Amino acid sequence: MALVTTIGSKNSNSYITLAYADSVISVSSIYDTTAWNALTDAAREERLVLACLLMNRLSWAGFKVYTNQALAFPRWWTSGDEIEIPENVQKAQALIAYDVIHRGTVNVSDPSSGTSKAAVKSLSLFQSLSVTRADGPMSPGDASLFEMLIRSSHFPIYLLIEPYLTLFTVLPEPQGPELLNEVT
Repeated sequence: MALVTTIGSKNSNSYITLAYADSVISVSSIYDTTAWNALTDAAREERLVLACLLMNRLSWAGFKVYTNQALAFPRWWTSGDEIEIPENVQKAQALIAYDVIHRGTVNVSDPSSGTSKAAVKSLSLFQSLSVTRADGPMSPGDASLFEMLIRSSHFPIYLLIEPYLTLFTVLPEPQGPELLNEVT
């Protein structure tokens, strides 16, 4: 799967390149990246696309810049007119690809029993995102699995993206004050 990182494109599927993700993940001292580095380029790219899809499910502040952009960013902010993807959002995508997607879908060790089990039982991305944990599905009233993971065991990721999130969701998303033509 090829990554399309053109800012504002209707075909974009990632905010970052594989090389950028590898550099972010490799400099993080809290992760053992042996398993990530052992994956093929295609497998790492797939995890980056899934991370981007998860990020698109969050309620971001501001408004989309381009009429038909595929991803949540770039966004108009009240504090400036720069059309870019914030560096912390880019770093978060890399960490989500590794720490949520990759580590969440491979077998994880259970120190209490000395065994390993799958953290995620199934993942579906059609119509809407659906994740089933190994210990059962979440009830409809619960927070999203992604939000729950970010706020608990993945606190560094939450700190990166928290300034860009809203506290509520407005559906459908309002259009920005001046939507630009789509990127070709």
